[in-house]
Formats: sequence, C-alpha cells, structure tokens
Amino acid sequence: MIEPTEKEIDGMKFYFHPLPAFTAAKMDARVLALLAPILGGLKDLNLNASIDTETMARGASEALIKLSEGDLEEFAMKLLSATTYFKEGTPTPIEITTELINMEFKGKLQTLYKLLFAVMKYNKFSPFVLGTGGKGILAMFTSSVPEIKGTKSGKKSEMSENSQEK
Repeated sequence: MIEPTEKEIDGMKFYFHPLPAFTAAKMDARVLALLAPILGGLKDLNLNASIDTETMARGASEALIKLSEGDLEEFAMKLLSATTYFKEGTPTPIEITTELINMEFKGKLQTLYKLLFAVMKYNKFSPFVLGTGGKGILAMFTSSVPEIKGTKSGKKSEMSENSQEK
C-alpha cells in the first residue's frame, strides 16, 4: 500500500494520498496510450535499465499537449483528486480545485506539470516504474507466461512436453 506523503514542489507544499485503484488504473492506461508513440520510438528498451525521468517527463509533456483543453483539465483534476495543497498562512490543507489551480499556478505552468508528474510517479503509474529493475507493467504481464523449456525446479512443464510431442 502507498502511504500518504507530503511533497514540496518549487516552494509549494502538497499532501499526496493514493488514488482509488480503478481511478489510477484508468488514468495509467490513458497515460500509456498517450506515451505509446514516444515509448515506441525508444530503441532497445531494456527493462532492467533506468529510464531518465527528465526524458520521460519531457515526452509526457509533449503527449499532454495532444489532449484537448477539456480533456487536459479533466485529466488533471482527476489526477489531483487525492492531493491537497498547504497554502502558506492557512492552518489546514486545501482541496485542489480548478479555481485554485488558476489562481496559484498563474505563471507557474512548469510547476503544475511537475506536480502532475509527481502525482503519477507517487501512484506508481507504469511509465514511471518501467525500467526500475523490470518491475513495470511489461514485467507483470510476462511473469504470468508459463515457462516453455522447463520449470525452475528443472522438471519440464506440461506445456513444453506437449509442444515436443507435436
């Protein structure tokens, strides 16, 4: 389980809570769809190698530009739905609303993007865990594929025996 955490971005303090599972899954799929052309352009992607977060963020920025205005706002608001803002001089955190974003991020667009990426990374969205020792989404799918040549115990699996008979 992801624990709530406080994060400071460009002098602004936020409190991150995990997104609900289905919300995170739907948004992760949307991010992957946006990033697919960028990820497809990476040659020789090694899941055990580290992917430069700055490069990924730059690619994600390019992908976000492809969203319509309404889609971008809806995406950002869903992404920030479990995040609160500690405004200087207020005793309690404030819910992030469209109005708050328009007021607090005026002239700070890069800070807004940094916040969105930090929330995606905190919620372990696939693009931000791909390449971290192979524990990203591709590793999850390939780990369920049965072994063809034999099991880890050295015995042949039924699948490999059946394939040899044919």
